[in-house]
Amino acid sequence: MPDDAFYPDQLIGLRAETPDGSRIGTVTGVLPYPAQNLLSIDRDGREVLIPMVKEIIKKVDIPSGKVVIDSIEGLF
Repeated sequence: MPDDAFYPDQLIGLRAETPDGSRIGTVTGVLPYPAQNLLSIDRDGREVLIPMVKEIIKKVDIPSGKVVIDSIEGLF
């Protein structure tokens, strides 16, 4: 498996944060959709769905326990 590859269940429980380290929430699941998967994040009791595309998901760092998400206007 390539270094940047992962299984969807490895993402569950990871901390979701912005590039500057601000907390977004916790990954609760990965939803498969035809266009792209969606990352489900618990943000203070509210589910936020994030498209899993390179323009938004900047880094998946399983050893550090985080996913870095570059927010676009209106996403959060």
